[in-house]
Amino acid sequence: MPDKRRRIRRISMTGVPVFDESFGRFTGYRGTGTDVTRQYEIELRARKIQEVLESSLTELRERNLELDRALQEARSAARAKTDFLGKMSHELRTPLNAIIGFSEMSIQQAFGSLNARYLSYFRDIHGAAYHLLNIINDILDAVNIDSSKISVEPRAICLSDVVAQAKSIVAVRAEQNEIDLSAVDISREWVVLADPGRTRKILVNLLNNAIKFTNAGGSVGIDVLATDAATVAFTVWDTGIGIPDD
Repeated sequence: MPDKRRRIRRISMTGVPVFDESFGRFTGYRGTGTDVTRQYEIELRARKIQEVLESSLTELRERNLELDRALQEARSAARAKTDFLGKMSHELRTPLNAIIGFSEMSIQQAFGSLNARYLSYFRDIHGAAYHLLNIINDILDAVNIDSSKISVEPRAICLSDVVAQAKSIVAVRAEQNEIDLSAVDISREWVVLADPGRTRKILVNLLNNAIKFTNAGGSVGIDVLATDAATVAFTVWDTGIGIPDD
C-alpha cells in the first residue's frame, strides 16, 4: 500500500474473523498490520547478492575447469618440448662428431701435410664444432633441469688455452667487422679450476657481445686479475659504445 508520500509500503497482516453475536453473521476481521518494508528490502538484497554469488561461483568453477585443461595442455606441451629437444640434441651429435673427427684427422695431417692456412682453418673448425657440441650439451642440461642434473665438471685448465679457443670461434666475425682481437691474449701462467666447456662458452658470449657493439677499426681484449689467493677475475673490454653509468 502507498503511504502519505506515495511510497510503496509492504504490510504483513494478521487477524481473526469477527461474527455478529446476535445473528452469527460474518462482519470482518480484527487484527494488526506490521510494516515489513525494510525487512522485505533486506531480504530482496540478500536474494540478489545470493544470485550474484551463485553466478560468481558457477563462473569460478568454469574458470577452474579451464585452468585445469590449460595446465594439462601446458604439461603436455612441456613434455613434447622436452622430448623434441632431447631427440634433436642426440641427432645433432652424430654429424658433429663426424666434423670433429675429420677436423682432428686433418689437424694431425693423417693423409698428408697441409699448408699453414688450411691447418689454421681446420683448427678453427675443430674449435667451433666443440663449441657447438657444448651448446647441444647445454640443451640436454635444460631438458634435465627439473631433476637438477646439470653437469659441471671443473678441472685444472690453462685459461690461456680456453681464451685462444674462444678467440678462434669469434675471429671470423671480428675480421668481417674490421675489429682487432690482438689483445684477446693472456699469459699461460693462469691455471684455474673450472669447467672448460662452460668457461669457453661464457668467453664466447662476452666476446661476441663486445664485437657487436664495437665499430669498425675498434678493438676487443681481455684482462686477467687475481682478486685473492684463490680467485681469478677476467674482464672482456672493448672500445665500443660502452654502457651508461646508471
